[in-house]
Amino acid sequence: MKILLREQELMIDISKIENASNVLSVIESFVTKNSLVFCGLKINGEEIYDHFENVIMNNLDRIDTIEPIVITEDQLRHETLESVRDYTVRSLVILPALVEEFYSGAPSENTWLQLGQLIEGLQWIQKASEYLNNNLTFTQELETLDQAIRQHDTVMIGDIIEYELIPRFEVIQKNLEGIVRDEGFKR
Repeated sequence: MKILLREQELMIDISKIENASNVLSVIESFVTKNSLVFCGLKINGEEIYDHFENVIMNNLDRIDTIEPIVITEDQLRHETLESVRDYTVRSLVILPALVEEFYSGAPSENTWLQLGQLIEGLQWIQKASEYLNNNLTFTQELETLDQAIRQHDTVMIGDIIEYELIPRFEVIQKNLEGIVRDEGFKR
């Protein structure tokens, strides 16, 4: 079995592999030594993003090559910034209709589903913000939304989206466009 580590190839005798930890520790050492971010594995050309140990051990006799999927910290930062920006762009298209649904007083099941997805998106942005050392927190908005949901106050939900979230998303989108452009990254 070959482990491909960028320009380096390591040959491993599969008869000496007791468990997948042996293989994964070689990869982990390479990732750490080169200050990379581990994303997954390419095993015989197929990308795998979870259950590495099981996949390796269940297919040990059929594996020819294992290659870590890695990116640099800068690439991760860039991809995360782009993802947050793209999320805000897409959200700004659908949020006005969501507001109208809540203002109608009788939001559909789909509208409640979209609100749940919006809340997950806000939580994801906050989590990404921690990594980016950015202050994209929505703690207050999430608490207020939670209160409005518990009270079934659809007008309050609409107000939070219209007067708090949409303006924040517009600012985030504008700021991230500038950051991505300043870093020299373009789509």
